[in-house]
Amino acid sequence: MFDNIINEILITINSNEYLKKIFYNKTNNRKYNIELLINCILYILKMGLTYRAFNILLNFIDNNIKFPYYTTFYKFYMKLLKYDIIKLTYIRLVKKYKSKNISNKYFMDTTLIVNKLGIDKIGFNVQLLKHKTTKLSIICDNKGIPLNIDICKGSTNDSKIIINQLIQLSKDKIIKLNNKNFFIGDAGYDSNNIRLILKENNLGKLITNKNKRNCKNKELLNKLNLSKYEKKQLKTRFIIEHTNNRIKQFKRINIRYDKYSNMFINFIYLSSIILLLDKI
Repeated sequence: MFDNIINEILITINSNEYLKKIFYNKTNNRKYNIELLINCILYILKMGLTYRAFNILLNFIDNNIKFPYYTTFYKFYMKLLKYDIIKLTYIRLVKKYKSKNISNKYFMDTTLIVNKLGIDKIGFNVQLLKHKTTKLSIICDNKGIPLNIDICKGSTNDSKIIINQLIQLSKDKIIKLNNKNFFIGDAGYDSNNIRLILKENNLGKLITNKNKRNCKNKELLNKLNLSKYEKKQLKTRFIIEHTNNRIKQFKRINIRYDKYSNMFINFIYLSSIILLLDKI
């Protein structure tokens, strides 16, 4: 089921001699190969089980096969994180995807993820006052493929998160720099700072619903009216809503159980790799 993803992660490891030595130096003495361990991590992503519960499930399915002890999965996943294997794979696939797919329309949005055990990048949000949350911010293209991902406290304003993402998008040269590009978002992105960043980095123009800020002056409200073209483009925002939904269908992401944000965001990278491989 996950053969393509496993192959891409192995390509990242094999592309660097130093990484090859780290991951293959004891291959002959290992009971379990890398492919099996990556496959188990991907099933944990999909099913949302803890490492211990997943280990119990494997042994329940087939008692005749000695599967790795649950700490083996965890240690291997931490090793992937230590050397940024998952993130490097994600960035490489995004660049490969964008080299074949040209678009000038991009979408920005955030979604809240309920926190259970996380200790960093969590905060209270008006939408979910009873829970501490982590906010997931995504920039995707017109096919719903995540091109840039970031997470932060649930209390952080959307416009503050996206500025760093736009700068990073420009540095990575993932999209073609062009004033004809459009970045589409909701009223939370109606910010002059965002427009300035887009202009300075030659990324494109911003299309958002105007933030009326409880204004009651009819003359000012009339000035905030959008053109017919802008209204038509805003109707396509459902694309990023679908992307958020597809990512949160992976149960390991839908509710955050990972203690540290670095562990959590790498599961998001894995889910994005799955979406990417569907389009490449």
